[in-house]
Amino acid sequence: MSVPNSPAFWNRLANREVPEGELIPERWELCQYPGVGPGAEILGDIGGRRVLELGCGDGSNLLALARQGAECVGVDFAGDQLNRAKQRPGAEDILWVERDAADFLIDQPDESWDFIVSIFGALEFSDPFRILPQVRRALKPDGALVFATADSHWLWQRDLVPELVDSELLWPTRTITGLAAWTAILHEQRMQVVWNRGVGPSEQISAHIIWAERGGRPPLSQVLDDIPRGRGETTVAPC
Repeated sequence: MSVPNSPAFWNRLANREVPEGELIPERWELCQYPGVGPGAEILGDIGGRRVLELGCGDGSNLLALARQGAECVGVDFAGDQLNRAKQRPGAEDILWVERDAADFLIDQPDESWDFIVSIFGALEFSDPFRILPQVRRALKPDGALVFATADSHWLWQRDLVPELVDSELLWPTRTITGLAAWTAILHEQRMQVVWNRGVGPSEQISAHIIWAERGGRPPLSQVLDDIPRGRGETTVAPC
């Protein structure tokens, strides 16, 4: 069972007991399992590039990009998550904004971001018809939306956060799940999936990494036919 998205769940998550000796990830993690799948190398040289993360949480992923010289802004509507992010080494190099992701994007100038990223973040929990047009508008012509989304058959596994297993706090609802659904909605919003990869431990796909760009609408049948049925990646020819 799940509930509408709100800051309460994410603030509770931010205030959970942190295991002693917890390490701040050194890489950009795009999977629920650290070290699985590609990292920031898929973005190329990001020195001086403007990167916006939607639903930045505790900031660990964005800090990994800032260490590589990106100009980063992290947006999250959960203040306790941002407070945790601000305590991390290097946090002073990032602008942290406590705000709803779609509301923040509405105020952004046209074509102002090189990358908009979301790692199991706000993109998954927002109204796609409200947020995606703003993502497309705010991206530079050669920019990209790069995000990780949980596989629809994997979903959220509560054993990732053992202290919440018996909690009355219910997990929030994802608005879209599954690679095919994301491909279709991005296509409808005039964005094109040009690369994706299923990642996960062993032979299990737990997440999909999706790279989408501004563009026209290739035939939807072509886009859906190019979605892999198993692990791996696909490239969709630009129109």
